[in-house]
Amino acid sequence: MCDVENPSKKPTTNILSLLSLLAVLSSAQYLFAKDVNISVAVHDHTTDLHVEKVLSLCAGRKKYSVSSQWHRSMVEFYILCKALRFGGISPSFTIKRYANSARSAVHAIDGSFMMRSFAPWEQENNHLEDFYASDEVVKRGEFWVGVYTRPEYSELLKVNSIKQLRKFKAVTNKNWKVDWQTLHCMNVSTYNVSTRVQMFKMIQSKRADFLLDAFSAEKDMSRQIAGVKLVPVQGIIVVLNGARRYFIRKKSHNAKEVFDALQKGLGIMRSQHLIYKAYQDSGFYHRGTDQWKKLHCS
Repeated sequence: MCDVENPSKKPTTNILSLLSLLAVLSSAQYLFAKDVNISVAVHDHTTDLHVEKVLSLCAGRKKYSVSSQWHRSMVEFYILCKALRFGGISPSFTIKRYANSARSAVHAIDGSFMMRSFAPWEQENNHLEDFYASDEVVKRGEFWVGVYTRPEYSELLKVNSIKQLRKFKAVTNKNWKVDWQTLHCMNVSTYNVSTRVQMFKMIQSKRADFLLDAFSAEKDMSRQIAGVKLVPVQGIIVVLNGARRYFIRKKSHNAKEVFDALQKGLGIMRSQHLIYKAYQDSGFYHRGTDQWKKLHCS
C-alpha cells in the first residue's frame, strides 16, 4: 500500500517556509550594513544604563519597543540608531558626556564629536552652514509640554489659560531658547537656572512655581528628579514653536555617508509611523492629553 500525502500538512509547511524567507529578507539590511563609528554627545541625565538599554533595543530585530520609562533624549537616541540601521549602517557609538545643552552646543561646533544623540531645536544652532540638517523629527507646532508644579499647589493646578498662568513664576534655562522665548512671549516671569535638578528643587522650595516639561507615561504623568515629584496641570498643553532635527558636523569623518543613511532611515520609519509611536509609547505624546486645551504663543 502506497503512502498518501496528508494535504493538511503541505500548506503549513509552505507558510512556514515563506515566513522564514520573509524574515531573512527583512533582516538583510542588518546583514549587509556597513560598520561605522559615530561620536555622539549625551547629557548627564542619560546614564550609562540608559545608553545600554537604547543600544540593546536598537540592535534587535524588532521594529521598535520603547519603554514608558524612557525620557525624550533616550527616545531620540533610539530613533537615531534605528534610522541609521534602516539606512544601511550598523553604528557603534563613542559617547561624549556634557552637563547640559549649552555645553554640548559649543562642542558641536568645535568638532569634539560628530553629532548630538538627541534632536535639538533648529533655533539652538547658530552655525547651520557647518552641519547637515536631517528632516524634522518633531515638526513645528508638534512639540507639546505640560505645566509641572507641586502636587499640593491647588491654586496653580486650576489654571486653564495663559492669562491665569501669568500670575505664577516659571523656571527654565535661558539657553533653552524655545522654552525661554515661549515663556517670555506669554509674559510669564521666569528664573534662569542651569540644570533640571535645580529647577525641581526651586519649585519644591517654593522659590518658583512651575516649569515646562514633556509628559511622562506614568498614570498621573508625574516627573520625579532627585526625590522631587512634580505633576502637570490637568487640561492644558503648552505648544513650543519650533522643530527638532539631528545635526551632523560636515567636517567629521563619514559625515555625508551617515547623513544619507539617516535621511533614508528616517523616511522609512516615518512611513511606518515608528517615530510617532516611539514618542507616544514613552509618554511624550500622552494618550491621556488628547482632549486637552493647547496654549499657543507665537
